[in-house]
Amino acid sequence: MDPSIDSEAQAQYLPQMLTLEPTRLHWIKDDGLDDPCELCAHAPVRFEIDGASVVSPANGDVAVSAAAIYLLRTLESNHTPSSPVGEHLFPCCGHAMYDTGDDEVFIMNCPKGSNVDVQHEGDSMQINTKDGRIFIVPCDEWRIAVYAFSDTLNVRRQETEE
Repeated sequence: MDPSIDSEAQAQYLPQMLTLEPTRLHWIKDDGLDDPCELCAHAPVRFEIDGASVVSPANGDVAVSAAAIYLLRTLESNHTPSSPVGEHLFPCCGHAMYDTGDDEVFIMNCPKGSNVDVQHEGDSMQINTKDGRIFIVPCDEWRIAVYAFSDTLNVRRQETEE
């Protein structure tokens, strides 16, 4: 938790609702057709905490397949400027994926995207937006939202393979 905010004030940051979802899944061509060569789904993203927009569909499409990988990484690691899980948590694109021999695949992104900091703080996650807002989210709620986001993509892939 943010040490500059007293514990009573921090309680007001505990969210009542967390929304993290791709809003209109499609392939990069966005022509309504399946592209079996496409590795990365795209969509605008809605990320809200207590109705406050963190990432909005108005920000445009993101590479949600890459975002899902990055979001899953936040379950184990912080995502901060000094220790990022990817260049942007919600990258505009993911040009290519490379096995570097490490535990995690490297995803080549362009310099565009939406970003927030995600830090583990005990049983909570602290979400810091670029405009200075701070949200405290219970770890369990964050985990459920991240898994649901990722599961949406698995369902999409299965639907297109049928």
